[in-house]
Amino acid sequence: MRTELTGRAASPGTAFGPAFVVPTRAAREAPDTGSDPDRERERVTSALPRVAADLEGLADTVGADTGVAHCEIFRAHAEFARDPELLRHLDDAIAEGASAEQAVRAAFGTYRELLERSPSENLAARAADLHDVAEQALDALAGGVEPRVPTAACVVVADELTPSQTVRTPREHVRAIACAQGSPVSHAAILARSLGIPAVVGVTGLLDAVAPGEEVSVDGTTGRVTVAPDPATRAQII
Repeated sequence: MRTELTGRAASPGTAFGPAFVVPTRAAREAPDTGSDPDRERERVTSALPRVAADLEGLADTVGADTGVAHCEIFRAHAEFARDPELLRHLDDAIAEGASAEQAVRAAFGTYRELLERSPSENLAARAADLHDVAEQALDALAGGVEPRVPTAACVVVADELTPSQTVRTPREHVRAIACAQGSPVSHAAILARSLGIPAVVGVTGLLDAVAPGEEVSVDGTTGRVTVAPDPATRAQII
């Protein structure tokens, strides 16, 4: 059944295609407390340099594709993974008995909450960047997690895309992006604009309205998302 949804225009252009629904990250099976602080500390100090190195490599790739300005997003993410103040917070949490995973959640969560409370939309949008780095750190602690990505042309539908998810999704398969959350000033939205991908964010009810494979049209200029568009809507986009 045709359903019209409205969000915030984030990247201009129109497109339609079958929905690739990005799965919500499953709850990670990891203890909140650690039995050996030295072991938990070693796990963190091994994981974060891997995350930083991966982000530096991603920065090089993005720089080659979109220019120096956008690659600096990921260099900043890499620097945060190396930040001495973050490492101090992690060490303090582990010393108090937290597992490596719980220490990462707590340390990154403290910074994220500060940003989310900011009256500046630009600063509040940076909370998604911290979440991005934290999730990559948790992936590294889990031994590495291969993300699911589309293998054919689609409209990417998600709760909220992080910057790294945006650029790691094969560009040749992405016709448009629609997110239930997010901001037009987020780095993910900025990257979508630089890549020429139509995008709409802040679409209330999106995930309840769209099933995997269902056709979706996105108008990144007006902020309109149509589920099961009729022939007339599709004709306007072609």
